[in-house]
Amino acid sequence: MIRLGGWHDLVDFVVVKMGDFDVVLGIEYLLGHQVIRMPLAKCLVITRSAPTIVQTEIHQPNGQTPRTLSCNKMPDSLPKSLPPRRMIEHEIELLSGAKPPAKNAYRMTPPRLAELRKQLDELLNAEFIRPAKALYGAPILFQKKIDGSL
Repeated sequence: MIRLGGWHDLVDFVVVKMGDFDVVLGIEYLLGHQVIRMPLAKCLVITRSAPTIVQTEIHQPNGQTPRTLSCNKMPDSLPKSLPPRRMIEHEIELLSGAKPPAKNAYRMTPPRLAELRKQLDELLNAEFIRPAKALYGAPILFQKKIDGSL
C-alpha cells in the first residue's frame, strides 16, 4: 500500500534496496493514474484512480513485511535556509516610465492554435491557471511528440 497525503492505493512493487528513496513511481504508473507533478507546490495531483487494482503479496528474502510508506512530508535533508550571498549580485534594472516592448505573438498554424486553445481551456476549467493581466507574456512553442501529435 502506498499513501500520498490523504490518498492511498494498492500498488504492485518490486522490492529493491535503494539508498536514497523509499519508493520510485515509474512513468507507467504516473501516466496510468494521470498524475500531475507540481514541483513548485511540492506536490502531486492524482486525478484518477487505477481502473483495476489487484492485491498481491510481496515476499522479501528476510521474511519482513513491507512497511507502509507515507510521503506527505518533505525529508529533513532539505536545506533550512537560502544559500550564502555571492560576490556578484545579478539583477535586472528597470527604467522608470519605460513601456513594455510591443511585439505580436508568434504566428501559429490552425492545428497548433486549436491545440493551444484546447490546452488553455482544459487548464482554465481545472483551475490550474487563471487569466493573466500582465503587460508581458512568454512565447509558446510546441514540440511534436514521437507519435507526431502536439
